[in-house]
Amino acid sequence: TRYARHEHPKHLSTYLASLAAHRRGINAFAPIQRTTKSSVSVASVLNIKGFDLKRTLEMDPEFLNTEGEHEHDDTVTSLSIVTEGSVHMELINKWVDDILRNKGADIYRM
Repeated sequence: TRYARHEHPKHLSTYLASLAAHRRGINAFAPIQRTTKSSVSVASVLNIKGFDLKRTLEMDPEFLNTEGEHEHDDTVTSLSIVTEGSVHMELINKWVDDILRNKGADIYRM
């Protein structure tokens, strides 16, 4: 059961447990972070190396199967930046904010 932002479930802990169970049904390995207003540390989401092909194949043996219903949308692309050394997080945040502000409707996942 999902609640609108202005609604408050009578038993918040039960509601949060049901959300966690639902999310674990989608990805049992993804960590859950309870936050206030989505505030999380950058270190908890960047460079966590969360994708593991062996584990993915255990969950979905057909993951690498390119035959059948699997289709690629050539309009969907990705971007990855890897660099040695430190980065200026304020500039990175401004850049990401600009992308979201100007291209947010075109972004599938970030």
